[in-house]
Amino acid sequence: MPAATCPRCGAPLTGSETLKRVCAFCHTEVAPAQAERVVVREIVERVVLVDTTGRTSLACPRCSAPLFEGRTTMALLHGCGACGGVWLDNAGTRCVLGLVDPQIVALADRASDAAARTASTERRALRCPVGGEELGVAAVGDVELDVCALHGTWFDKNELHRVWALLVDQHRPAYDYGPAAAQAREDEREARAIFGVLGFRD
Repeated sequence: MPAATCPRCGAPLTGSETLKRVCAFCHTEVAPAQAERVVVREIVERVVLVDTTGRTSLACPRCSAPLFEGRTTMALLHGCGACGGVWLDNAGTRCVLGLVDPQIVALADRASDAAARTASTERRALRCPVGGEELGVAAVGDVELDVCALHGTWFDKNELHRVWALLVDQHRPAYDYGPAAAQAREDEREARAIFGVLGFRD
């Protein structure tokens, strides 16, 4: 930010911009600059309410039961106690697809194991629990995921575990310069393609 100068002689002014100043060189009185106020606004798209039991204001896209909040060290997920499905935001989904946080899978497995009933997983249009948009479909191996590119991914009961297992099976060490290295490059290409389908950007 450039220093304030005297409007008469151009000498630099010192002191506060909100008080009347006098130029030290020509003694001209300089009125305070009109103070600018910076207002920071954050637009909140959706507010998710969470009660003391972890029950949220989000509804399961599969069976409409309320979703419960769970956290790992790296991600926030919302699980359905009724059908065992799990909603992961985009950051959490990246952790799963990048094989970064196995705690997410463990938490999703607990939600699947605790499911009160088995919901129909017939292929029908589901709605994003955050924004209400119709979820798209993306395939990871033989698993069809319901995806909102803006907000996250819905994993039906046990789907998160199946996706994780598939990705672990495909993982190859990058330091191998033989056929495994070629496979690792192919796996990386496929992973990037999956990210593209899900709408994620590097």
